[in-house]
Amino acid sequence: MTARLGVFTRLLDETSAAERYRNATDQIVAAESLGYHSAWVAQHHFHALEGGLPAPAVFLASVAALTSDIRLGFGVITLPLEHPLRVAEDLAVLDEISGGRVEVGFGTGARRRRSAPSATTPPTAGRSTPTTCAS
Repeated sequence: MTARLGVFTRLLDETSAAERYRNATDQIVAAESLGYHSAWVAQHHFHALEGGLPAPAVFLASVAALTSDIRLGFGVITLPLEHPLRVAEDLAVLDEISGGRVEVGFGTGARRRRSAPSATTPPTAGRSTPTTCAS
């Protein structure tokens, strides 16, 4: 078995959102040039200290345009905060744009307080087990 390395970012830079996105993009482009297998981003809503990326599909679409081989992963899409059909459509479009390089993890979220604005947060929030699906 061959070891495969990936990078993961939560986009925590203490700067503007635009600069965080540029920094993460540069990191992923550099990772591809160094032969990394995958790049993963975390989706976070409503909590600046936990990460700054509420729309990972949009971000990874821009990264897909700048890369050609590195796999692009979602380190857990918080399904209770998303419409399932919208998520499926976004993933399908991104997978087409990227040439089939999308990796996905699904979960309910790490902590209930991070998703407090959602009236649909289930009582199991905080006990998620991500499921990774390779395309």
